[in-house]
Amino acid sequence: MAKQNIDVATEMYQSGGSLRSVERDTGIGRETLRKAFTEAGIMRGRLGHLPDPFARLIGSFSLGEGCWLWRGPTNNHGYGVFSLKGRRTAAHRAVYKALVGEVSDELDCCHACDNPRCVRPDHIFVGTRADNMQDAKRKGRLVFGSAAKHAVLTEGDVREIRKRRRNGETVPSIASRLGVGVSCVQNVVRGATWGHVT
Repeated sequence: MAKQNIDVATEMYQSGGSLRSVERDTGIGRETLRKAFTEAGIMRGRLGHLPDPFARLIGSFSLGEGCWLWRGPTNNHGYGVFSLKGRRTAAHRAVYKALVGEVSDELDCCHACDNPRCVRPDHIFVGTRADNMQDAKRKGRLVFGSAAKHAVLTEGDVREIRKRRRNGETVPSIASRLGVGVSCVQNVVRGATWGHVT
């Protein structure tokens, strides 16, 4: 392989290109790129020999003193996603499992650093969904009520719904009056949503 081609690949990689994109754009094989980048001391995510299928994680995040940032695809909430055995999984969970050990499906891998793109194992703690929600609440990250991005009701609407229902108005009538779905009103009446409003 001509040194000039490796130099071009190295420049692309150092400019933020992923191993996959550099391989695609230069036509240089992945193992050749890994070897060249490792020798140059620029290989991102090189943490030793990871078992398959986790070997694909190498090069998908940037190592540093702070957070290790996921460079691959993300979901709508900014969390990295990774395809593992045909199933989409959270990237931080996949990296944690690869480097630390298995995590029960019933448990969450929670970010102590609050950075959804971070995959650094010592920034992750394992806990229940309730632990994760308590952590978010303590840090002021949970948004309730009309402050929530997709809220269609206000706290006043919720009080009005409950009052009208107590006074005998039907759920479909209330829903029609407010221009929301019947299930939205049912959830408010049952307390399945807007439980914080008294």
